[in-house]
This record gives sequence, structure tokens and C-alpha cells, in this order.
Amino acid sequence: MGLFAIAPQGGTGTLNRDFSAVLSDGRVYCYDAFKSVKSAGGIGLGSAHGIVLLSLPTSTTLKIEKQGTDGTRCGAATAYAFTVNATTFER
Repeated sequence: MGLFAIAPQGGTGTLNRDFSAVLSDGRVYCYDAFKSVKSAGGIGLGSAHGIVLLSLPTSTTLKIEKQGTDGTRCGAATAYAFTVNATTFER
């Protein structure tokens, strides 16, 4: 629990993509480039341990899960999969 921020990367891959570039395309996006210290608004950021996976199964559904521990990183050649611990949000 806490406030976390990422350092998004450009490009067309699934690693640390800007949230506006995440598509409902069946792919699982992986995040591990978490910022530390403070947000742009000066709020203290949480310390992220592991990675965060997310996907948009539909245009109105977000699936997300935190996996791993300290040292777990996203890898370009890794096929990520959700476990039963994933949470789905619908708007």
C-alpha cells in the first residue's frame, strides 16, 4: 500500500510503458522502474519491492498484480503471466 511513481519508457514494447500507451491488445505490461523520494507534488513515494504487471483485457477492464521481491526485474524476453492473486477493476 502506498503511492508509487514510475519512470516510463518510450517505444512500443511492454516494459515500463507510459500508461497512456497501454493498449487493450492482449499483452501483459511489466513495470519495475519505480521512482523514489517524492512525487512531482512533493508527496513521499513508497518503496516498491518487485514488479507490477498490468493488462487491459477490454477497454473498460484493468487487470493488475504485484509479483516478486527485492531484485525482481522485468525482462524483455520474459513471458509474464498473472496468478490467482491478480485483481481486476472494471469501470
